[in-house]
Amino acid sequence: MPSTARFELLLKSSQVENRTTESEPTDSDPEPAWMKSDSPAGPWNEGHTLVGSGFSYTREWQWDDFPPCPNEEDALWTYIYDLDHDSFTVNSKIHFRLSNMPRGFCRYLDEDNDRPGKLTMPPKNLGDEYLSWEPIRKRPGKDEHLLQVYTAAEVKMIEAPAMSNVHLTHRLLFNLQYQLPWSYRREREFKLSWNQATPAGGLMQRFVWMAVRYAIWDGLTFLDTSKHHFDDTAWSSEIERPGIIVMPTEPQYYALVGTNKILISLATDLDIDDVVKMEVAKVINWTAEGSVQVACIISLDAIIIVTVDKSSSQTLVTHTQPLSFENFDGVKALIATLSPLPSHPANRLPNNSSLPVEIVENIFRFLFLTGDRHTIVNFACTCRLFAEIVRHRTVNVGHYVLVNSTTAPGGDFFGLRKDGSVSLYRLEQPSYCGGTNFKVLTDGVDIGYGMLTLKQRQPTA
Repeated sequence: MPSTARFELLLKSSQVENRTTESEPTDSDPEPAWMKSDSPAGPWNEGHTLVGSGFSYTREWQWDDFPPCPNEEDALWTYIYDLDHDSFTVNSKIHFRLSNMPRGFCRYLDEDNDRPGKLTMPPKNLGDEYLSWEPIRKRPGKDEHLLQVYTAAEVKMIEAPAMSNVHLTHRLLFNLQYQLPWSYRREREFKLSWNQATPAGGLMQRFVWMAVRYAIWDGLTFLDTSKHHFDDTAWSSEIERPGIIVMPTEPQYYALVGTNKILISLATDLDIDDVVKMEVAKVINWTAEGSVQVACIISLDAIIIVTVDKSSSQTLVTHTQPLSFENFDGVKALIATLSPLPSHPANRLPNNSSLPVEIVENIFRFLFLTGDRHTIVNFACTCRLFAEIVRHRTVNVGHYVLVNSTTAPGGDFFGLRKDGSVSLYRLEQPSYCGGTNFKVLTDGVDIGYGMLTLKQRQPTA
């Protein structure tokens, strides 16, 4: 229902002087028969968060930095007050002017059997003075200069970089990406809201930055939250709050990956061929002469991986087609680009030791499965090849040491606990039904959404 509170934007001095005394509250209406109650909240878990303590919990809607994602069966109307654009938005389709709201605005909405799925802008029988067109994003115009820059370069299309489905580093990162609102794209309100996002807007900048940060393995730590199962404030007090972390607030910035700098460039409308060429041309212009630059051009729907080589007289450019986030091809390419896996030690170390690499691999596997963590550490101190294999094959998650092994059945992997016991584990979505829950921190800070569960599995014959 319309809020009983009155909303009014701050007016400039000239507007205050011209204001008449005859103005009435914009949401008053002598015939409030059009007012309808919201449908009661349903039993679904999607789009809700637990609020409470102990064993007493209620579910509330998730209202965060990103647009809400209500279940279509129990929340048909979503109202957003957009002070930046002087807009009152209904279901992300119709934008009334917040400072000049029409009386009884619901009279101007076309309803489809009480399911508002056919709203269009502008609404029927309403003057333009009551509408806010600012939130509606315009498609980029054609820039002939950028198109000439693209044409002048030697361009080659390439396949997307491949993410490993075996290495635990990539599997953990993919699990984090799956929890991000990438998956919300299938929800109606999310897709409609983000059709209006722009690279200059804070929401898009934060959304892309979170996806970028959760695709970089360096700096991730895992905080065990299982011991605070019924008290979120207990474990949250152990970590730094999100407000202190620095987030880029520009459409272009660099992401540090090891000793390399990957250019992140925000964009829109990557489904248009000329827009793709113009965005790639921008990367060409930003690349210094005599250098090679890798870039990720990211929209809310897709990503393009670009490499610009200006080390010779001819500019060489390779880039992928726009890779959709809807089917997670874009997510996999983002992970593969920002967290490249090192090659096996045997491929970069001279095999001039007294033991072949295969024997050292078997020794590592035997020591791991016997559960002797200290022996592994001591052995790593005596042999460079063994130390490299340990670094390549293991991943630390909290008090677990997990091994990247292709021998475990059914996608499971072996894990070594702090007490030395070895078991099979499976990586799952956050759950309170068994397993060990971890909050994933970036540089020691909780930036949201980062949760995973390790669940012990019974060995199969």
